[in-house]
Amino acid sequence: AQWPGWSWLRAFWLHMHCLAGQGMHRTSLEVCKFLLAATLPRDPLRLLLFTDYLSLRSRQFEQLASLVTHLATVYGLHGPGNSKNAARLDLAFPNFAYSSALAAFMKDGTCPDLKLLNHLS
Repeated sequence: AQWPGWSWLRAFWLHMHCLAGQGMHRTSLEVCKFLLAATLPRDPLRLLLFTDYLSLRSRQFEQLASLVTHLATVYGLHGPGNSKNAARLDLAFPNFAYSSALAAFMKDGTCPDLKLLNHLS
């Protein structure tokens, strides 16, 4: 009684992880987007947990921002007033809330000063 498509989903999922392990993050992101297109809105492989990481590693900041906007509309995560700036991703996808802020910062081409982390009190 198992769905016959699980074998190809598992094969692509393993292929995605192998590509990321070899440093081919952009290709891995494309495989991840293919699997998301095949399985959303259910996401049985929990690919949304990897999409933001792969987007950041492959420096695809615009794709990450468009995915965040799309997820906010699909899952109804808009804040008060239904404005796109008030998307409540921190409630459902905390990894996307962090990654979208980091991508917006890195899109400017400036790297954060990590030395400041040594002086936290």
